[in-house]
Amino acid sequence: MIDTKKIHSEWLDYCKLCVEDMTDRDEASQQAADSKYAIYYGRSWDLVCSVREWEPDLFEDVEHEEPKHRTNCKSPTEIITWMAFTMTLTKIQTFVHAKEEDA
Repeated sequence: MIDTKKIHSEWLDYCKLCVEDMTDRDEASQQAADSKYAIYYGRSWDLVCSVREWEPDLFEDVEHEEPKHRTNCKSPTEIITWMAFTMTLTKIQTFVHAKEEDA
């Protein structure tokens, strides 16, 4: 059984750290693509499960976006990997927006 709370917490920390290191808003996509959550299949599955449990609204937003991309994916793992990338990108963008609001 995976520890979804720990995975979710580590993922949030990763996303926050990405925002601190970014010099340009456009770096968000590259940060999400380079994350272990988008590269390693097992991490993708774990992240999607943890977001489903701890941030169901984000999960549903990505899930509703997903059918547009399903035809490009050849397996469930490709769909999950795409979802993990999209969740990470969305969260990084949310943190960037919050940082800009505070500035």
